[in-house]
Amino acid sequence: MLRHPSHAGFTLVELLVGMSLSLIVMTGVLSTFSFLGRNLNRLTNQQQLESESRRALAYFARDVRLASGFPDDTAPSVSAVTFSIVASSGTTTAAYHYYPSATTVSGVSIPAGSVTRTAPADGTPVVLLTNLLDFDFTYYDANDSRVTDFTNKITSIKKVAVDFRSQTGNSANGTRTPVLQGNSPRLTLRNKTWSD
Repeated sequence: MLRHPSHAGFTLVELLVGMSLSLIVMTGVLSTFSFLGRNLNRLTNQQQLESESRRALAYFARDVRLASGFPDDTAPSVSAVTFSIVASSGTTTAAYHYYPSATTVSGVSIPAGSVTRTAPADGTPVVLLTNLLDFDFTYYDANDSRVTDFTNKITSIKKVAVDFRSQTGNSANGTRTPVLQGNSPRLTLRNKTWSD
């Protein structure tokens, strides 16, 4: 008996169907991988914003609690404030500044939309917050009335608060975070004497 040689293999139709199914599966896998990567980036960005916010609010709250007022030569504003702080070695200061545009201060490059804290130890500003959409300091008197006259009413300021919004990431690649709204309660200058 004669045996015919076996023609084992795939037909052209079988190859096309197999390649099409493989392409569909690979497209799904790559789309899922890309989606997970964007979500991880967005989550990392959000955690960074929240961490910066907590750290900045902790510094600010501590400095306000220790403050005895404002130095004589500096009036507070909606974008900057300097506190006089009584320390064991005498009186020191802590200054906060909001920079809506990029700048350089004392050799430190400060990105646009940043808040810095400068302590007199070396006079170098430390960037506490970045990626800010807006930021402002608000001031209140002992009766919780808002103070907006910083020249004539500076002695009546008894409470300070901050409000800001921040966001980071890129909307084009899907890593844009939701807007983070940050604010402090009205923090009382406990070491400052009450006056009207």
